[in-house]
Amino acid sequence: NVKKEVSENQITMETQIEKWAMRTLIRVPDNYQSDSPLHFCFILDQKWIKQAVQPTWYVWKNAKVKIFAYCFGVEYEVTHWDWKIYHLDEWASLEVYEFNYNSDQSYMTVYNTFTAYLADNAYFKNYYVSTVGHLWHGITKGKVYCQGEKSKAEFITKNRILDQDISDLD
Repeated sequence: NVKKEVSENQITMETQIEKWAMRTLIRVPDNYQSDSPLHFCFILDQKWIKQAVQPTWYVWKNAKVKIFAYCFGVEYEVTHWDWKIYHLDEWASLEVYEFNYNSDQSYMTVYNTFTAYLADNAYFKNYYVSTVGHLWHGITKGKVYCQGEKSKAEFITKNRILDQDISDLD
């Protein structure tokens, strides 16, 4: 478990490892504003590895944040689960740009899912790009619940497999 003491108006993150799953809770405080993206990187470097990542984001009132998340697979036969949960408070804005890359000779199974809960006037964008040499199985699912008025959500999925561009799989 990792927990860091931070001052007021900073993003906090708590991580817990359970078997082969990494659960992370991220809180973006009220009125946090940044045009510079936050960067996260995962490297899967063992043959036959199974890895699950479950980040839960809480973006509080009037906060604005961008995330660049990367996942690299450098060995064969990788299974990667990515379950994301986003909670956006009133007037919050969250843009998520995810990039998944696996080496040309490897096989990968990808489960990319997210659920977003949006309050009044919240904005959520998820842009997912995956490039793999061979894909055994890929599932991309997104659910957005606009629980407030005037909320807006956009999501785009693009996959490049064996030199074929397969877009918008949802």
